[in-house]
Amino acid sequence: LNITDNSFSDGGLYNDFEKAKEHLLEMISDGADIIDIGAESTKPYSSPVSAEEQLQKLIPIIDFAKNKTTISIDTRSSLVARECLKAGANIINDVSGLEYDKNMAYVIATYNCPVIIQHSKGTPENMQNCPQYNDVIEEIFLALQEKIKFARSKGIENIIIDPGIGFGKTRENNFEIIRRVEEFKSLGCPVMLGVSRKSFLETQEDTYTAIFNALAVERNVDYIRVHNVKMHKNLLDLMQMFMIK
Repeated sequence: LNITDNSFSDGGLYNDFEKAKEHLLEMISDGADIIDIGAESTKPYSSPVSAEEQLQKLIPIIDFAKNKTTISIDTRSSLVARECLKAGANIINDVSGLEYDKNMAYVIATYNCPVIIQHSKGTPENMQNCPQYNDVIEEIFLALQEKIKFARSKGIENIIIDPGIGFGKTRENNFEIIRRVEEFKSLGCPVMLGVSRKSFLETQEDTYTAIFNALAVERNVDYIRVHNVKMHKNLLDLMQMFMIK
């Protein structure tokens, strides 16, 4: 649920509180297990949004949603994370992997909540400026391994990892991550993948997203972050019916 005016897929559609509430209820009805809510776009070349501006949008929707679903907050700010957790959020999704705000790990540990730690090469402002790797899977693996070690040293145990599709990766890098995503399972944490409507697909049609998410689920990814909930709920039901997973 992107309550921003510039998110890459649906920027501005749910920036209004009433529209955000309506879409949140629709996603729950369609079968979403977790609603990931963000008030700061981290698409390539986007600029940071202040904690105060994020909170003005996030707190009302958390108050509305907190008894209806599990809430994940997509933020890099420890202040936003703290206030959202106080308000009733359940999970923090930090695309910087605890690097952007050095107080984030302390907040996560204090509230003893799950955290999604993502790999990102650079920041949204510069991450797509010719990203290069010698071995993309090995480098992401080692970076996530260090992030997990750091998080655990701060008392954080409930960790979900995300290799960061589209965050400082080329199109070929993204394909390689999906092909070999199961290798990240050996890090000992659940794996999340965010393929949905990313630019490497070169289309906004959700059918293409569903194809790659089917491959990811077949490779034992634990969480998929999607925009079209109903399509993916139907996909998962069909895969379960045919015992693909």
